[in-house]
Amino acid sequence: MSILSMSKIMTLLTRGLILLLFVLSMGRSLNAADPVELIPYDAEKRVLVPRERMNDRWLRSIAFPDSQWLICKGRPGGIGFSSDGRFDSLITLNLKSHMQPDGEPDRSGCYIRIPFDIPDSLYDHPAFYDLTINYIDGCIIYVNGFRLLARNAPQTIAWNSVASATLDTLVPELRHITFVRQLLKRSGNLLAIHALNDAFNRQIFFFNCRLTASNHVFDSFQSSNLPLFFIDTGGRQVQEELRIPAHMGVIWQGRGAVNEVDGFYNHYDGRINIEIRGSSSAGWAKKQYGFETQDDDGSNRNVDMLDCPQENDWILNAPYIDKSLMRNVLAYDLARRMGRYASRTRFCELFLNQEYQGIYVLLEKIKRDIHRIDVSAMDSTDIAGDALTGGYLFKIDKDAAPMNSFLSAYPPVNAPGRTIRYQYHDPDVEELMPQQKTYLADWVHEFETVMSQEDFSSPQSGIAAKMDANSFIDYIILNELAKNVDGYRLSTYFYKDRDSRDPCIHVGPIWDFNLAFGLANYYDGEDTDGWMVEELSFGEEIAGKNDGARPPFWWLELFYDDDFKRKLTQRWWNLRSNTLDVHRIDAFISSIADTLSEAQERNFIIWSAPGDPKYPSDGFWPVPTIYESFRTFDDEVEYLQRWVGERIEWIDEHISQIASDVPEVMASEDLGWLIYPNPSNNEFIIDLRIEKPGGADCRIYNSMGQIVRTFTMPRGLQRIRWDACDGRGKKLANGIYFITARTGHGQMLNSKVLLLK
Repeated sequence: MSILSMSKIMTLLTRGLILLLFVLSMGRSLNAADPVELIPYDAEKRVLVPRERMNDRWLRSIAFPDSQWLICKGRPGGIGFSSDGRFDSLITLNLKSHMQPDGEPDRSGCYIRIPFDIPDSLYDHPAFYDLTINYIDGCIIYVNGFRLLARNAPQTIAWNSVASATLDTLVPELRHITFVRQLLKRSGNLLAIHALNDAFNRQIFFFNCRLTASNHVFDSFQSSNLPLFFIDTGGRQVQEELRIPAHMGVIWQGRGAVNEVDGFYNHYDGRINIEIRGSSSAGWAKKQYGFETQDDDGSNRNVDMLDCPQENDWILNAPYIDKSLMRNVLAYDLARRMGRYASRTRFCELFLNQEYQGIYVLLEKIKRDIHRIDVSAMDSTDIAGDALTGGYLFKIDKDAAPMNSFLSAYPPVNAPGRTIRYQYHDPDVEELMPQQKTYLADWVHEFETVMSQEDFSSPQSGIAAKMDANSFIDYIILNELAKNVDGYRLSTYFYKDRDSRDPCIHVGPIWDFNLAFGLANYYDGEDTDGWMVEELSFGEEIAGKNDGARPPFWWLELFYDDDFKRKLTQRWWNLRSNTLDVHRIDAFISSIADTLSEAQERNFIIWSAPGDPKYPSDGFWPVPTIYESFRTFDDEVEYLQRWVGERIEWIDEHISQIASDVPEVMASEDLGWLIYPNPSNNEFIIDLRIEKPGGADCRIYNSMGQIVRTFTMPRGLQRIRWDACDGRGKKLANGIYFITARTGHGQMLNSKVLLLK
């Protein structure tokens, strides 16, 4: 902390006294109240052993008529049976005769309905909810129709489904379910359960549960090893794209020290303005925020936040869909160790208007700054000469509109009709002069034009003077290691300095890896094999989607270029001995997990925890199914470590083989292709390189000279997957077929393939 003047010290002491009085009166220590039982173990339950399929209103509607159902009432409150008597002391309603009736088929489970209300003292204030379940062998639990959790249940549920595993002992399971509190009503709530047995003739079956709530559950939360951020908006709601003034206090005693919840705001105590930020993430329950540190008059105030270099633009990133809480932190750390700038990261815990918000990550906003992207500053007078040439930050991302971006002249690979836009970032569109916009667009066009040439990598092309190849190599390594489904096409930043300092385009810094490292169930993001740059360029899945975001064509040109591949491979193996050593990465992940070991428990009390379902108000949620089996933070961490290890192993085995199975076969200067596999029994892949504007027509003929299929392809690298069908989708007969490709300039290729079935 910097040396303070005496007046500043007196100001802090005065603020501290006011804060102390506030804490004594309001209580910032979050001491716990005794929990209230909303559903005790002996709560009255309505129970039905189904004999046929029925409408799902039983699990959705409190008004569903259940007066003819069995009643479980009184202590101990359990439902089920045990032939050996082990659980008789826990059972109020014995279902033996109902589930295994004489002379009738056995039943595999039962339906349970438990109504409950919420006292005003809990409903009118932030409350925290805990559900404890005891079951043999499985169950699916719903709250007001929302599927809350499933244990040992099949993916598809029917009235006569059986559990997917066998249990012989009762182990109570506690789940924090505060994340569903927005579903709850003051009265007339319904907890519904489909309890499952694992076989029709089992000799044991049991279910019971308990639901509690309290105003605060942080009875032991007096301090944290993480910095503590307190933001007060004066009752105003934080909004998107409209910053509002607020006060922020930060308690941080330094690295390795303990931060008391009731401590003074010793690290920062002052004004900020704040807004909700993010694209897909803005629709999630846990919000992330952008804020500026300011003086009392609203002017920017540069501060060194948590040992990050002085600046005024910051982000509070909210790990939410990523239950390891660390994917961005891991990616940015790898980038910095590789010698690239990436946002510095600091874990913290956030309180917004006195309400606990969980674990956040302080990030540096991407902008021009000597400690961030160190390129020349620009203003409105830089419209000619060397001053016009930089520095620019720009990107490929969502929400590109004509007013804030410029259009690439080249379409993405294998995507006729699609376009790519480069967005202005810093300076932004409102700050740039017309001459500056024109210069940047022209410069990128020149770069892409060189990249579109067959000999772009030759010394004569001039590409070395336009591209910092090493930054592109490191960008590919990071995005391929993480199998980042947003890589190359979203959150992809570039920068260019003044020619007198550095005339080359650089890619970076990396950004937004929260769906990387196996956390996306699309574009093969969960798998540890395959090249993501290929999948995003011409994979079958992205070809069928309409998300409009494709990588520029030149990523594949670089990836398949012999000289670039050689440098990429060399860089990979150099990094594997240190930065990308698996044991080092494992140790780093473990160290983060240790740092978060206490705070993650608090975080997952109020937000969905590992294994919890998607919350109804959450939109985009691409989590692979394997994550549904996780129960703890440790499960998430161990899977992340295992995934990274397997991914590195795959790259080790395949990096020297990039595109070796798809060599370029050029028949002319304007057109080239490769067709494989040949022969084939179901599909042929046709890789085309079309150099001239106007594209090419690809036609397939049978042995009688009749056209059976036609494809029209634009300029660039294209991939056709021919499914051995004619234009009407009818499978073709075995035999020889002839394929031709012809450009509008008269260049033509011919080949033949053999279809076997």
